[in-house]
Amino acid sequence: GIGIPLNSVALYVLENLQGKHPTNVFTYKGNPIKRANSKAWRNARKRAGLSHLRFHDLRHVWASRHSMNGTHPHALQDLGAWSKADTVRRYAHLSSRHLLVASENALSESATNLTQRVLQ
Repeated sequence: GIGIPLNSVALYVLENLQGKHPTNVFTYKGNPIKRANSKAWRNARKRAGLSHLRFHDLRHVWASRHSMNGTHPHALQDLGAWSKADTVRRYAHLSSRHLLVASENALSESATNLTQRVLQ
């Protein structure tokens, strides 16, 4: 496998968990977490008001946030450990706000001037 660089927040969290368990990083009441769809996960979703959220949905959120914050698609492909570029498009989605901003990009100065002349 390839190494994935962790950002400063992820490193901080992991460094603070280091040494709390002899072999596992993520534990619950001292025991290793073996499944993501545990009772603790269900309770956390319920408390957050996200009862229909699946653990896998977080991968879509992660990729979408990267995309909306300007991460290059090739970098996102490597970070997501996806072998095909098409997979990036399957996971990374733009918000309505980002699409609106993109649609406004079509309004270049020349298009605005043309519209003003037509309306006169």
